[in-house]
Amino acid sequence: MGGCEDPRLTRIGKQVYMTYVAYDGYTHPRVALSSIQLNDFLARKWNWKQPVLITPPDIVDKNACILPEKINGKYVISIVFSRIY
Repeated sequence: MGGCEDPRLTRIGKQVYMTYVAYDGYTHPRVALSSIQLNDFLARKWNWKQPVLITPPDIVDKNACILPEKINGKYVISIVFSRIY
């Protein structure tokens, strides 16, 4: 069993970013990131970019989101995680 859970969307300009829990059924859950153009999203044309895993493989993470405003000139991804021992 595997899949994705807990999607969280953030709009920044004309792009919609999605973080979500990615689980392949074998390794620990990780956070993935994908994006889509706002126009495609609103038109329900699901042209999402290839997702990228953004947390390390030895971290269990099921809670992440992109903050929509820059802090010190950079966007921030808020992640709550726990290390596997």
